[in-house]
Amino acid sequence: MFHRYLSIVPYTCAVLRRDFGKNLADRDRNLCKHFIFKLGGLFLEISDFEFGQAGNWVEAIALGLILLINGENTKTADNENPLYLLLKLVLKDWSE
Repeated sequence: MFHRYLSIVPYTCAVLRRDFGKNLADRDRNLCKHFIFKLGGLFLEISDFEFGQAGNWVEAIALGLILLINGENTKTADNENPLYLLLKLVLKDWSE
């Protein structure tokens, strides 16, 4: 079961990258990116019940992925691409 406060992590990472991205060390920027990708990847594997528990994780992950999108993302279609992961999350059929 997912903890309802876990959305704090992706929101914090998204805000740090958005508001303080230029001031963050590369290590910190990469750590935030790692959290956003790993938590976003979890959504592709969870059940409908777990998705319901995840609450505002979806919004936090979407925000984080949107902030990671840049011109380079249009050249690949893999799980390291934030645009690709965002589209997979948006287009996932949750009615199964």
